[in-house]
Amino acid sequence: MSSRALFRGRLNVDSAPPQVLGNDLSANMPAFIPANVKFEVDDVESPWTHNAKFDYIFSRYMAASIIDWPKLVNTVYESVHLPALR
Repeated sequence: MSSRALFRGRLNVDSAPPQVLGNDLSANMPAFIPANVKFEVDDVESPWTHNAKFDYIFSRYMAASIIDWPKLVNTVYESVHLPALR
């Protein structure tokens, strides 16, 4: 899987599978990808151009990869759907 993954959709086992959007800098993607998964090659520090907000955003193994953490955290906050907090 990608080192960065953005998950769009409700994480609820009783509903349809969530739409999963994986984001990575490299074009080295797995051979098998489930139908609800889409990968894109992009830099997470570049402007995010997604029209819809995400229900869940997950990142791992990124400690030494991000130049401006406050900017990334702000981008994540602005891109996540948080109905209880807004």
